[in-house]
Amino acid sequence: MLNETTGPYFAYFMIFMVLEIASLIVAILLPRKSFRRSHQGKRYSYLSDFPFELYEARDAKSKVGQGFLIGYAASALGFAFFPLLLCKFSPFEGFFALFLVHLLLTAGEVGLNFYLTIVSAINPKRHTLIFTIYGGLTLIRFVVDGLIIINVGHHFQGYQVPSGNALGFLIPLFVFALGFAVLLMSPQMGKWAELHSTMNQDGSTYCTRPKFFILAATEWFALLANVLCDLLFASSLLFYFLKIAEFLD
Repeated sequence: MLNETTGPYFAYFMIFMVLEIASLIVAILLPRKSFRRSHQGKRYSYLSDFPFELYEARDAKSKVGQGFLIGYAASALGFAFFPLLLCKFSPFEGFFALFLVHLLLTAGEVGLNFYLTIVSAINPKRHTLIFTIYGGLTLIRFVVDGLIIINVGHHFQGYQVPSGNALGFLIPLFVFALGFAVLLMSPQMGKWAELHSTMNQDGSTYCTRPKFFILAATEWFALLANVLCDLLFASSLLFYFLKIAEFLD
């Protein structure tokens, strides 16, 4: 039930949720034609092409797309600030430190993700190093967010909110974290730069990427998983906030 207390929090949640999703959609769809034009008609593939390759054309659409990527980063940080706003509501005051950790982890993850769209994989050691840090930070954030949801659910049992409700948020979070961990630990990751060799009729050979280029695909999966993690985490806190506000009303 929305009222004078809950209305502003709900509005903040909705505004930044829409901004984060909309800006990301524009950022990853708008530059596709620029990529195709600069790669002799080749279609962009989210399974074999890196995020940074979307913006290499440096024409108007790719620059605008990168601008929306910055907008996504800003809105993701605004969305991550939502839990700290809930600390103004007395039942959430004890979670300030945990919510601050969530914000800092999100800031690091968003910053590294944006940096990956700038650092070309032509320098594989640097790109791999940045992705390794980014991947580790993403997994840590999944774990921290899951623990926070468990603690919040347990803490608010006294407000007649069953702790089992947390499972609805934890299960999909666990699935995304597990999927990402499997990709990170895949044996293919250690030889991600290997290409397929094809022989022409004249005997010459040329190299192409496999349809599933694991590092590129994992970077896209990580971005998607982080957005969904944002939604699940914030939605779980909003759920408990509305339930507790209703109980105290």
